[in-house]
Amino acid sequence: MNTLNLDLKDRSYPIYIGQDLLVDKNLLSKHILSNKVCVVTNKTIANLYLQSILETLSSFEVIVVSLEDGEKYKNEDSLNQIYASLLKNRADRDTTIVA
Repeated sequence: MNTLNLDLKDRSYPIYIGQDLLVDKNLLSKHILSNKVCVVTNKTIANLYLQSILETLSSFEVIVVSLEDGEKYKNEDSLNQIYASLLKNRADRDTTIVA
């Protein structure tokens, strides 16, 4: 695994590059601040990886938002779908969002 650290002062974070990172419970868990996680995906990626990440995050309350695939769906309606799901599931400022 390679790590690229994105330096944004107090908002800095690492970017991990490698194989099988979605099934590394220790890696993901150390970045989750509460017991609630929102996974934002699209239908194509969900078919490939959603089950693996749900198993990895099985000790957390997981909210899944699955959007349509394609550039034309990267819009305000999709953003509102994410917001609505976060509100419906009582997400708070400590909820981690994984995309």
